[in-house]
Amino acid sequence: MELIRVWKNIPVSEIDNHLLIVDDLSGFCQNCRNPGIKYSAGISKCPNCGAEFKYVTTREAANSPLGQKILQKIHNVYADTTIIDFQDYKHLSDKKKAHSLFSNNDEGGN
Repeated sequence: MELIRVWKNIPVSEIDNHLLIVDDLSGFCQNCRNPGIKYSAGISKCPNCGAEFKYVTTREAANSPLGQKILQKIHNVYADTTIIDFQDYKHLSDKKKAHSLFSNNDEGGN
């Protein structure tokens, strides 16, 4: 399997509500924080909150042997779902959280 990164403008909030984060054995719904999702069954919605999984990622580096193994599994099970790079997502998500934290402090009126 060969992978190539493609950049597309997607609001982080859209990804937050529809992201399945997978490891070697199970997945994690980013929307409700539900762990232990058996992604290998190809479920398209979170069994806890019902969020539709439009995006899938793994915390493992794409160039590591385990990362390659997980990405192959993701591709086999979720061929029509967008696979995103976890580091890109994490960077933007953290930036969004920091921005909201500082913008709330500005409203305090010092």
